[in-house]
Amino acid sequence: MALDDHLGPALSNEVLSAIGYVTTYWGQLEDHASSATAFLLDCVPYGFRGVSTNMMGSSKFDSLCAVAEMKLPPEQFESLKLITERAAALTAERNRIIHGCWYPTKNPKVAKRYSYRAYGSLKQKEERVSAARLRSFGDEIAGELKHLIGWLDRAGFYERYEGPPVPSPKKRPVASGRGHRNPDRHNGRQS
Repeated sequence: MALDDHLGPALSNEVLSAIGYVTTYWGQLEDHASSATAFLLDCVPYGFRGVSTNMMGSSKFDSLCAVAEMKLPPEQFESLKLITERAAALTAERNRIIHGCWYPTKNPKVAKRYSYRAYGSLKQKEERVSAARLRSFGDEIAGELKHLIGWLDRAGFYERYEGPPVPSPKKRPVASGRGHRNPDRHNGRQS
């Protein structure tokens, strides 16, 4: 039997694009939160991803806040705490978007989202969600990302790491001044 026989009707490009908008900005927000935590711990952000990759989004914000409280003066901590609290408050809706089961409606600008929970008994929730609502939520995420990037910039992150916290195929010197890494060490070879 062909795969197409099992697929239902497709969501509109407008809804798909809006879901992608949310997921893209959320991924960047989580990544910057991890990079900020690494920065405060004086770790190289790319290497710190080995720790943060398996953390849930809310844990990334909680960890950043906890480390910031230990490492920053009260005034700086309070500004970062507000960012992490606002970001953490977005987690539940992010989860409903990412983990929801999405189906089209007759209106291409609106989709049905089913959410399921199985704590003792199975519960299902159906909700109609517009592409405009998804985009608006994506804008909220982008706003928090902008605040976090601003905080990182003011804290000197981009001066230390020469740009955004994105992966690099090249091995770079450790930014804290401890010398160069042995690239072969991470590939199972010793020099």
